Amino acid sequence: MKYVCPSCGNELKLPEITSGSNTITCSCGWSGTENQLLATAYQEHIGSEEDTTRALVNDIRQVLSEHFAVEIGRFLKRWGFMEKPTAYVLGRYLHAISVAMLAAVIKEYAKLEKERTYAN
Repeated sequence: MKYVCPSCGNELKLPEITSGSNTITCSCGWSGTENQLLATAYQEHIGSEEDTTRALVNDIRQVLSEHFAVEIGRFLKRWGFMEKPTAYVLGRYLHAISVAMLAAVIKEYAKLEKERTYAN
């Protein structure tokens, strides 16, 4: 089972969760209870859990970069998030978007698995 921060998608290891008080904190600043964590079963294909998370984020970022980078850049510029577009700044935004997308995918996966479990 993998436990993930619902805010940033960072993985939280079980020993960190069960030790100490009922409040769990993440390096992104999120804090909450164990019930608020996203828990998902997954198969580890790459190595450590950190490596797997990094690979998932990189895959999402690759898709965004190949197919949506120009449009995302236009959106960010139009709405004032980037005054002068640079590859570095756009890359940072694409990384942040990728992390948020992975967190959203994991959260939705957990909901779908819960529905599937209750349906059976």
